[in-house]
Amino acid sequence: MNSVSDAKMKEIILEKYMFSEDFVNDLSYEDLQKYYKNSYQILNSTKTETYFKFEYDMSDPEDPKEISQTKATKIEYELSLNQPAIQTKSSNGYDCIQENWLKLETYISKTSSTEGNVSARFHWLKVPRNERADDVFSIGLNSNFSPVPGSESAYFQYETKGKGETTTKDLGTPATKRDIGGYAYIMDTWSLLYPYYPRFGPTADEITTRGYMQYDFIANNSVATVIDAYSHYAHQIKGKYVSVSVSIPLGGSLSISSSEKFDIMTGHAQLKW
Repeated sequence: MNSVSDAKMKEIILEKYMFSEDFVNDLSYEDLQKYYKNSYQILNSTKTETYFKFEYDMSDPEDPKEISQTKATKIEYELSLNQPAIQTKSSNGYDCIQENWLKLETYISKTSSTEGNVSARFHWLKVPRNERADDVFSIGLNSNFSPVPGSESAYFQYETKGKGETTTKDLGTPATKRDIGGYAYIMDTWSLLYPYYPRFGPTADEITTRGYMQYDFIANNSVATVIDAYSHYAHQIKGKYVSVSVSIPLGGSLSISSSEKFDIMTGHAQLKW
């Protein structure tokens, strides 16, 4: 049995990797152990947090329609917590509007002169009911660094607010997509949440979803002076059971080929090498 308590491991991880407390609390036991084991090798770390605001037309609660998507600040999100979830607006042609907020965290840690780890976390802070899609979550690197095959892992979670219920779901084998510029996970949120959707009627509690991914990287040349990590969250606006082709070319950008539209939100962290 490990002589170090989970609480102590989390304390050290928070200090070394600069993760948010929510991120550390979401870690699987396997990833908690991995981060702790490698924490004593950390030479430097950095992080960024990015917020995105969405507005949905909720005239038909069974079919939310996106109206807008903008980058926002943490202060703007915190101010929104005091606002009604649904507002009546007749002047713009919509009967009711509901906000949807996504938080995207991006992290880089250096463990040696040639190696390190990238991590990212997404958190849907406010989500219209009956939201369902095939979403894509990925981290890409600049061309001086390459992912280490087999080091990747990820987790998807949801929480029904009000009842205090939390269930953790492993993303599973079908989600993984390796490419020359990074790794991605295709998240079938509808299949994961389907058993619980009958409860989500007009009086149901709010549901939030969140998840994280991570992998190790290595420098692929001796002239690297900085590493860039690009976290991407691609949200499918409508449709289901469509073929989604994902690629992350050298340089870390995300490319999606699909017949349906995606909103792509991007976070960026940079660390001097």
